[in-house]
Amino acid sequence: MLGSAPDLNLSETCNSPQTRAIRRYRLRVTLPPRAVRLTITSLITVALLLASSATLPAASARSVKPTPQQRNGLPSRQAWLADVHTAMTGSRIYLKNRADGSDERLALNLDIDNTSLATAYGGGAIPEMLKFTRFAQRHHVAVLFNTGREEGLRSATVRLLRDADYSFDELCMRPAGGALAAHKRACRAHFADEGYTVIENIGNRSTDLVGGGYEKGYKLPDYGGLLG
Repeated sequence: MLGSAPDLNLSETCNSPQTRAIRRYRLRVTLPPRAVRLTITSLITVALLLASSATLPAASARSVKPTPQQRNGLPSRQAWLADVHTAMTGSRIYLKNRADGSDERLALNLDIDNTSLATAYGGGAIPEMLKFTRFAQRHHVAVLFNTGREEGLRSATVRLLRDADYSFDELCMRPAGGALAAHKRACRAHFADEGYTVIENIGNRSTDLVGGGYEKGYKLPDYGGLLG
C-alpha cells in the first residue's frame, strides 16, 4: 500500500527564502539597469539612421532626370561653352589687328541661333559672343546679324536680341521658303553692297560659312548636326 503524500502548505512554500530569491533573480534579469536600457536604445537609433542613410543615394539617383540636351545627345551647357571658347581662339587678335588704323567700314557677320543666342540651352546671350560683339564695337567694327530665321519672325527676333543685351547695326532675315546657304550668301553680298567689309564670319553650321564674302571664318560646334 502506497503511503499518502505529505500535506503542503502553499503559503509557506511561496514565501520561502528560496522562492523569494528566485523572484529577485528574475527581477534583475527582466528589468535591466537604466544604463543598459539607454545603450540598447542608442544602438537601435544608430542602426535606423545607418539604414536610412544607406538608401538616400539610390533615392537621389532615381530622382535625377536627364536634361533636354542629354536626351538629344548634346553635351552639358558648361562643356558646350568651353567648346565655343576654343572655337573662337584668335578672333580678338585678328579683329584688333585688322581694325587698328583702318578707315574701312568693317563688320562682323554673325549667325543667331546657337551662335549668338543659346537657343538649345535655355536662351539668352552666349557670354563669349556677347563680349566679343562689345569688343568689336569698341574697335568701331559693326555687328551684322545674318540668320536663317524667316522674315515673319523679325519682331520676335529683334526682341530676343535686345533682351539678351545685344546691340547691332543690321539684321538680315531669310525670305519664306528660301534656301539657307543661298540666303546666307545673299545677306553677305547685301552687306558688301552697303559698303561693309566683313572681316569675320561666325556660325555653327557649314551653311553659315559657304560662299565667301568675308575674310576669316569661325565655326562654332554643332556636334555633327545635333545643334541646329
